[in-house]
Amino acid sequence: MKKLLFFIATITLLTSCLDLRFAQTMPASATAIPAFPENLRGTYVGKHNKDTMRVSIDSIDVAAIRLGENNVLKPFGKYYVLNTKKNDRWNVAIIKPCGKKTLKLYSFDIADGKKRKALNAISTLQEVYDEEGSVDYVSTNPTDAEFEKMIKSKGLIEIDHFKKIKP
Repeated sequence: MKKLLFFIATITLLTSCLDLRFAQTMPASATAIPAFPENLRGTYVGKHNKDTMRVSIDSIDVAAIRLGENNVLKPFGKYYVLNTKKNDRWNVAIIKPCGKKTLKLYSFDIADGKKRKALNAISTLQEVYDEEGSVDYVSTNPTDAEFEKMIKSKGLIEIDHFKKIKP
């Protein structure tokens, strides 16, 4: 139960406050892969929470994420981009393997005004409002080149990093 609460908190952080959503899966031109690569599979422990997470061939156990129509994994250079559908847009989590035993999980930090401004200079960010007139989320539709610049712009925030404890 503790693992589920931690992963829900992580996903909530990824999708709370000013939620950055993409018009299409990222990177747009990359082909989705149907399974987590062998080097990502295994059991990990989070640095910040110390709970375990198991990545199998097509799922992440603690979040009940199963690759398919609403959860799409795409390679992008040294990263993997996990796209999760939310209504008609996509949230992304950037997974960066660091050696054979560590995964780092990142999200775009648009709550930080300086980072948001830098991201907006690369790909236009558009606020989308809910029925009450509050900002519901922020939307963008970058090209692959813009997406790469967004990653390299220091517009990311590290959510956690996980150390592999079992293959």
